[in-house]
Amino acid sequence: MKICFRSLLLLLVTLSVGAVCVSAQKKCTGDDFECRIKADPKDAEAYYIRAFVISESGKFEQAIADLTRYFELTTVATDNKKDVAGGYHLRGQLHEATRNFEQALADYAKAIELDPADARFYISRARYYIWDHKKSKARPDVLKAVELTPKDPAVYELMADTETDYEKELADRSKYISMLGTDDKVKLSQALNSRAHTYMNLKQHELAEADLTRAIGLTPNNKDLYLARSIIYNVLRKYDLAAADSKKFESLP
Repeated sequence: MKICFRSLLLLLVTLSVGAVCVSAQKKCTGDDFECRIKADPKDAEAYYIRAFVISESGKFEQAIADLTRYFELTTVATDNKKDVAGGYHLRGQLHEATRNFEQALADYAKAIELDPADARFYISRARYYIWDHKKSKARPDVLKAVELTPKDPAVYELMADTETDYEKELADRSKYISMLGTDDKVKLSQALNSRAHTYMNLKQHELAEADLTRAIGLTPNNKDLYLARSIIYNVLRKYDLAAADSKKFESLP
């Protein structure tokens, strides 16, 4: 039996190249974005993944650049609209974190345009408007978020933050507290503190005192709670308790 060495050599080379290719494919797993980008600089999904990962470690500028590259490489279609919208939402948050507020609002608007059923996008824009003291602009976004996710406690906190009537604000804060539960002590303490201030605005000082006392029980190292309660104690003429809270406030770092 004759063996064609030339054919055998070609076969071995072919098998060898194939093995290298398979090996390279195994190294570039789906979440190995660095490998994927190096292998294919036009791998849009890899930029998308890397942006989300590195944004968690505070690399905001690089994450913005990755998302921008992702948008350049991606054609919006029915099957990827939600992903693209999520990308614009994240880039909006990153722009907000880097104080590029105009671009942040543009990205939130784009996210809403692509996926108007995602409450997160309205919530992010509403929170920005509240921070910027533009409650009237935040209100429509808050109402839309409530419509989309009525079981999300966070939307009722935003409802309270955008109310112009203290009684309605109180109702919203109470609903938020009732929906929160008791697992997250810090968040519950913050919610009680906020409601205490609403009670103060309504001149219901005993109820404000009760909320602040409960909040202190949850987060006893929050010095601001003692200061707030000392003010209430003074209003209620509980001067010894007010002095004790003032001393506690000064003693905490």
